[in-house]
Amino acid sequence: MANVGVLLGKSSRVSLMDCVKERSPLTQAVVEATPELHFIHGGSGFTELMDLTDHDVEFMMSEFRFFYEYDFVLLDLGAGATHQTFDFISSADEAWLVVTPEPTSIMDGYAFVKLAHHHAHELPVAVIVNRATNGQEALETFDRLQQVSQNFWKNRCASSVFCRMIRLS
Repeated sequence: MANVGVLLGKSSRVSLMDCVKERSPLTQAVVEATPELHFIHGGSGFTELMDLTDHDVEFMMSEFRFFYEYDFVLLDLGAGATHQTFDFISSADEAWLVVTPEPTSIMDGYAFVKLAHHHAHELPVAVIVNRATNGQEALETFDRLQQVSQNFWKNRCASSVFCRMIRLS
């Protein structure tokens, strides 16, 4: 859900979804949280993202060209996998997957990376372990995800994103 503004104490009168529905430039929705950090509020809810048409996604992708003004652009796509999610991922230089130590999160992370590999097989995936009680638990979680991935892809590691998962320290 679009809550970055709440977390940063900044609000926006124009959201990403407003720009998409009105076909107005995404630059209108950019909010400066600090001189070094800008963001675009996504919209009011998940249902808006589920209602995107192919034309909406095409519009957003064409509007993303202004992102070249920035050193880094992070798109928080939230949990789950939709057709639109993989359109965005396919256009990225790198994906960051956030998992937690729970077994269900590890399996969901594995399923997501598997789908991402299907759509963009050369895309590097960095893994961020959230809600770990300590560094050891974070490393163990990463190792479990990597092990499950490598067991599945046994002989395909030469081109598999699983063999290139990045451990962020």
